[in-house]
Amino acid sequence: MVLTVDDLGFTAGQALTIGGKVKSGCDYFSINIGHDKDSVALHFNPRFKYKKDRNIIVCNSNRGGWGKEQKEHNFPFQRDEAFKHIDDKMVFTVKDMTFKAGQELTISGKPKSGCSLFSINIGHDSDNIALHFNPRFSYESDNNVIVCNSNRGGWGEEVKEHSFPFDQGETFKVVFSFNNDQFYIKLSNGTMMSFPNRFGDDSFKHIDVQGDVKVQGIKLK
Repeated sequence: MVLTVDDLGFTAGQALTIGGKVKSGCDYFSINIGHDKDSVALHFNPRFKYKKDRNIIVCNSNRGGWGKEQKEHNFPFQRDEAFKHIDDKMVFTVKDMTFKAGQELTISGKPKSGCSLFSINIGHDSDNIALHFNPRFSYESDNNVIVCNSNRGGWGEEVKEHSFPFDQGETFKVVFSFNNDQFYIKLSNGTMMSFPNRFGDDSFKHIDVQGDVKVQGIKLK
């Protein structure tokens, strides 16, 4: 599997959290941060079994060629175990990116086959979510419906949208913008949604994507 996120704008002082589950039989995997696939500033490479390496993390960089490896023997990874999870689903978190009123945040991805629901969350942290955008293929009594809500010490009143342009295994793109009063959401089929900005704030620094979905791109402009 290869997951690529372009135009993220990961800058010094920010925190990027990536979660996943290591498959049974995995020999190694890597997380790469840089300008493009040929200019990688950080190659983070946990190795269960690769050449002579066993249960070790290798870090390196590549700009026209690999540099000197650095190795870490503290190895907290297990096959078939999640290393950052909610219900064993994918969690992709961006902190301190500062999504401001008047800007546009575009997120694209692909729900996995068998996905029952996923969510995109915008707020101050995981406990203070101003917008919980939650497409549901099949969850409890909901089928093919988008549920929006907010959470600040407890969930508020749900808002539902029955225009549902999502398909399992198919790429989607959602564009978010907001002001002090409302969030505006443009779906892949052109449908425009709105949801009240119950916090009334004009900037948010926490964005996460949860569930059985592959994040393919995040762009802020």
